[in-house]
Amino acid sequence: MGSLLKFGLIGLGVCLVLCAVAAVVFMAVFDPNDYKDRISRAVLKETGRALTFDGDIGVTFFPSPGVRLGGLSLSNADGFGAGPMVSVRSARVTVRLLPLLTGKVRFGELELDGPVLNLGRDAQGRANWDDLVGREPGKGGKGDRGRSFDLVDLAGVSVTGGELTWDDRGTDVRFALNGLEVTAGAVGKDGLFPVKLSARFDCGHPDIKTRIEADGTARVDFKPGRLVIEDMELSVDGTRIVGRVTVERSGEWPRITAQVDVGDLDLDRYLPSGHGAAGAGLSDATILPGRVLRRLDFGLDAKVARLKLGGALFSNVAVAASGVDGLVTVDPFFAEAYGGTIRLTGTVDARSGVPVTRTRTVVAHLDVAGLARDVTGKDEYAGVADYDSSLSARGQRVRDILGTLGGDFSFKLSDGVFPGVDLIGLARSTHSARDRQGTVEGETGSTRFGSISGTGTVLDGVVRNRDLEVKAPGLRADGHGAVSLVTRRIDYMVRAKLVPTSEGQGGKSSENLIGVMVPIHVTGTIDRPRYWVSIQEYVKALGGVVVDTVGTVLGGVKSVVRGVGSALDNSSGGDEESGKSGRKKFLGIF
Repeated sequence: MGSLLKFGLIGLGVCLVLCAVAAVVFMAVFDPNDYKDRISRAVLKETGRALTFDGDIGVTFFPSPGVRLGGLSLSNADGFGAGPMVSVRSARVTVRLLPLLTGKVRFGELELDGPVLNLGRDAQGRANWDDLVGREPGKGGKGDRGRSFDLVDLAGVSVTGGELTWDDRGTDVRFALNGLEVTAGAVGKDGLFPVKLSARFDCGHPDIKTRIEADGTARVDFKPGRLVIEDMELSVDGTRIVGRVTVERSGEWPRITAQVDVGDLDLDRYLPSGHGAAGAGLSDATILPGRVLRRLDFGLDAKVARLKLGGALFSNVAVAASGVDGLVTVDPFFAEAYGGTIRLTGTVDARSGVPVTRTRTVVAHLDVAGLARDVTGKDEYAGVADYDSSLSARGQRVRDILGTLGGDFSFKLSDGVFPGVDLIGLARSTHSARDRQGTVEGETGSTRFGSISGTGTVLDGVVRNRDLEVKAPGLRADGHGAVSLVTRRIDYMVRAKLVPTSEGQGGKSSENLIGVMVPIHVTGTIDRPRYWVSIQEYVKALGGVVVDTVGTVLGGVKSVVRGVGSALDNSSGGDEESGKSGRKKFLGIF
């Protein structure tokens, strides 16, 4: 038995020596660089792409057999620029020796230094990798694309100094991951492995620059093209995101599903200044690109502890959203904000062409003062708001969406302050100027109120309201008119009455109170409203005529006096007796 073991060890030693000698002889007579041109010609014939070796190919045997590349690049598709689609400064991969002796190929760690991947789509939606995938057998293809990937078994992956760029000319979306560093554990079929990633994210449109760090556990199945990242912990500029993400090979774009829990998220740091609806140039911006919507395939279930957007602060945010084949659904978006709640459900349907948007929004008991302070930085507004709307629109650009907006809404503001004008002061100034001609302009100020409520409709971007009701100490008012969201012009009439009461909310309605009506026009724009009274109209009101001068924000103002049946002109109105009667009643209020 001892002799057998002795001869066995001697035989094994001889085999190892022979293997070492064979390796030395192989390295002496075989130079893989002699085959670079042959490899490049084969790739060119197979794909039409130029494979360029920028450095030498080296073969190693100890401590494990492997291949080392000095530099490599693959040219881009036609129409995507002269630079390469893929390149790498150096790469190294080894093969584990023991599995190789049993006829199995098991790789060691894959090391990539300075890999660059330039991806993109042209204006017609053609990607620069389309000619490399989906090729059929017998047509210069690869046969079963998933079969060769079944054998992938890596002891680990290391990427240093990487870069990934994305340029979509159809949607004008461009971004890059620079300084990409990736480390991963053993990658095998259906096996979990740890992965870490860090990179700088730079986006030019919109302008976003941030730092990304990720840590988690992943599972990859190359045959159906499925990547699952579990126990993910992502840090973006200090914002902590945890959850689970799945990426699957699907149609034109991969299907992405995510369940995430976010801490503090400040979206304002990633948005340009003036990004509101009135932002300069935003009216022509495309915010719902139909081509992109029809490619999306995703599912999202997200929770955000605290969210900042447009200066406004939200908490306990919950979002459930999905998108497939051009139909994007949000059901619901829910958030707590300023002592109240916001709930929104909606869809964007781009399956048949131009996107059609439908939303239902419910706001309950929102503190307007806190919201206005955070958004505008001013303490002008006050009150508690309730709002309900069902709206729909059609289009991709902001202007088109606003121009086709339609639906209905209701609102109520309680116990607050309306800035911009002192309605009571304007009414008094009008009465003092009743013997003059022309107009009385509203002075800058504010109006305290007990409640402001109303309902309305929206048609082709024009908001119309006919039942405004204002209850304030010493004042009752009703109003009606229209506002164009496209031109942002206002054409509104507030008919105010000064009343001998200090009651606000819960008091009598305006039609049941004795007082002289002051017809206050609201014109100008949403950004710069103008409050004014025509003295001639006021004098007619003193005579008991009901003045209603609202025309249309689209066709101009046409003044009509009910009870008279003719347009108001610049002549003085009302007879002397009516004026006296009106003055007596009005002064009686004071």
